[in-house]
Amino acid sequence: MKKTEKVEYIDEVLKRIGEAPNHGNNGNSWWYPTPYTIAYNVKLYEWLDIDELRKKMSKLQNDYYNDEVLNDIGYYNYLNMEREALIEDIKMIDDTLEVIFSGRSGGWCEVTYNSIDEDITMDSHMDDVDDVYNSAKELNNLESEVAQLVEKRIHNLKKYMKSEEYLNDVLEQLQDDNEIKDTYTTQANILLDKCK
Repeated sequence: MKKTEKVEYIDEVLKRIGEAPNHGNNGNSWWYPTPYTIAYNVKLYEWLDIDELRKKMSKLQNDYYNDEVLNDIGYYNYLNMEREALIEDIKMIDDTLEVIFSGRSGGWCEVTYNSIDEDITMDSHMDDVDDVYNSAKELNNLESEVAQLVEKRIHNLKKYMKSEEYLNDVLEQLQDDNEIKDTYTTQANILLDKCK
């Protein structure tokens, strides 16, 4: 590969990764992006189907749980676990990467990559160009691997959230009838003690 092609490749990688749009240091502004940070869209438009979940719940469970609590248990708690798992998986690829979730609802997974030398020009020595070119290739491959991982995880999560298995998993997180009765008994005993 010629020197000009290598310099062009370096410039392309630096522009795509080094200048990628993201929320910036303060986590809420696209106008002041952080260099070498890419924001991957991880927004979900699938929600817990509470009506279908309620069909699987007992009468006592239906009386005990309101929709907001069911959403917290079945959607937000699960999403938080998935976010933590995604962070761990990205760190398994390269533990030097910084990973955060940002945006109003955490719909962006921002990954900060290690920067590479940006001072390469056509006047640079060929050995320096080769070194930076190799670093740019590694950076490009790393970013591609992270992007594929994020895309695959989000695809699988969307598929899972539409499944019967997801409803059953949420149902298992709920208190069963005996546990609910115990909760009511404990609450009643506390009230009785206060009345004495």
